[in-house]
Amino acid sequence: MWRGSSRTATSRPKRQSRGGPDSSKTLFIAYKTGFKSGGFGLTSPLQTGTRIGDTDFDSEKARGFEAGAKGLFLDGRLRVNVAAFAYKFTDLQVNTYDPARVAYTINNAGEVRQRGGEAEVNYAPFKALTLHGAIAYTHNRFRNFVGQCYGYAFPTGTVRATATAPANCSFVNATALTLQQDFNGRAPARSPDWAGNGGAEVTIPLGAYKLAVTGDAFYSGSYYAAETMAPSTLQRSLWRFNASARVAEIDDRWSVSVIGRNLTNKYYLLYAADRTGGASVPGAISEQRGVIARGREVALQLSGKF
Repeated sequence: MWRGSSRTATSRPKRQSRGGPDSSKTLFIAYKTGFKSGGFGLTSPLQTGTRIGDTDFDSEKARGFEAGAKGLFLDGRLRVNVAAFAYKFTDLQVNTYDPARVAYTINNAGEVRQRGGEAEVNYAPFKALTLHGAIAYTHNRFRNFVGQCYGYAFPTGTVRATATAPANCSFVNATALTLQQDFNGRAPARSPDWAGNGGAEVTIPLGAYKLAVTGDAFYSGSYYAAETMAPSTLQRSLWRFNASARVAEIDDRWSVSVIGRNLTNKYYLLYAADRTGGASVPGAISEQRGVIARGREVALQLSGKF
């Protein structure tokens, strides 16, 4: 019953939606910090050439902001998440491999600054079809970090006065042939600027059973697979594709699936490092050893619930 006014309830003006946060929409902003303890890391057996600098490392710290929004739209059929972030990592802990001494060491990079954003969408235009996609831009860059150069063999008889350092590297001083690399302004290894994925799932009822077909595409921008960023370890941008088909009872008591991964048989570098023993060809960059992603895989999967 309308009280306190001579107007009837039907004459009351309608409330206009402001489109702000409510039970299905959220805005957020956060300041976050992180900490990873320093210490000693014996990543390879102790040797006569092991130095204290090979095993000790400082604490790593991170701090920064995130802001974004999440929401459900179209009666819950559309879900959207977006976020932007800015972080700074101080004394980032990085692994370094010394092929001449066959030893891994843990070191600290001066600083890594991270800026970026990401978006994720899930949409079900109708009951049988679901679409999804995500994209992320992550601008990671070193600051104030001079580290290891990749392996390089100088020709016999080379002296410092006439020697030329390989690409992106320089000499530690004016007398020795020891190399270093300035990583300032460069992205860390295995850190592409762009990454994303998209796909769909179709579910078709078949009486007491159902058929579900999925397809997904994944994109990665280019990156160096080795911590030393040896030129030969540059992995160029790539796409890979997965798909599956699944037959199951409506209540999912049992199912039979055929699953395909990396269907285009794309081989790409996951990790790389200088070959053990160092460079062997004078005047050339060290050979690299790497870990390659698996090629095409097709699997048959049976599952049941009891």
